[in-house]
Amino acid sequence: MYRNKKGQPSRNITALEYKDVLENTLLPCGDRIFAAQGVSHWVIQHDNDPSHKQGSQFMANWAASYTSSPTLLSQWPPHSPDLNLIENCWSHVQRRVNAQGHDTLKNCMTAVKYEVEHIPQSMLRRLYKSMPKRLARVIELEGDRLKC
Repeated sequence: MYRNKKGQPSRNITALEYKDVLENTLLPCGDRIFAAQGVSHWVIQHDNDPSHKQGSQFMANWAASYTSSPTLLSQWPPHSPDLNLIENCWSHVQRRVNAQGHDTLKNCMTAVKYEVEHIPQSMLRRLYKSMPKRLARVIELEGDRLKC
């Protein structure tokens, strides 16, 4: 169980948890997947959430001992549903799971998995097709959030 700075169980990802995800899952899996394709340099996008601040240092330490060399996509805005379509997908999943009102962690996890696997393809296509317009609008707004 990860805890926040006040010592309480964390509701959001902590810097330590993010480090664990990078070191134990994302980086080793990325290394394996990209190495199998002959790719030694790859880019990770994260949204500069405060818990992600040490990400580049974690990756530099990790890369010194492994075959691939991941880098962070720099200056990505925090909590960026305008540019990171997965944020929109997670919102969809969260709304659907919350509406079901689960009483156990196991039931909730099962519901999350189901909802992720059943995100409508039409929604994914619509989000994908919206990217050129989203990018142009974010540039026009000089990085400010879209008012959708």
